[in-house]
Amino acid sequence: MTDETVLKLCGQNGLSELEETPVTLVMYNQSQVKPLGKKRFKVVHPKNNKKYSTEFHLVRGDCKSILGLRASEHLQLLTVNSQNILSVESSGVEEKGPKVEDYISQYSNVFTGEGKLEGLLHLEIHKNVQSVQLPTRKVPIALREPLKEEWTDCQILE
Repeated sequence: MTDETVLKLCGQNGLSELEETPVTLVMYNQSQVKPLGKKRFKVVHPKNNKKYSTEFHLVRGDCKSILGLRASEHLQLLTVNSQNILSVESSGVEEKGPKVEDYISQYSNVFTGEGKLEGLLHLEIHKNVQSVQLPTRKVPIALREPLKEEWTDCQILE
């Protein structure tokens, strides 16, 4: 929320009642803005007329006010179904845990060679488990024509 919006809503004393905040806001274009402070406002949900107390970070300048994820969920404007999320990729965020290179250097003996197991492999299967033969998988449409050409080439060589 901008300082101009606060002046319209609260008058001159609105800016004097700001709480300090250590937060630095990072925009979508990766630019950073240090807020003037934070302030709580009572907002009304337009559909159900419920009142909510929501915290806003105030910035100077001409920009649009946006709600963050927590405020949007609190106001029941959106829900995140985390069970439907398969993976999350972070860009521009530095991770604090060990990196892939650390594991590769620590366990270098595992990551060298041709990738084959040495010696005989013995698998134990429970006798009471019934074996199942699955049908062959269908060839994807994009690969059908190249596969057909390769197949005819192999038959010509015979």
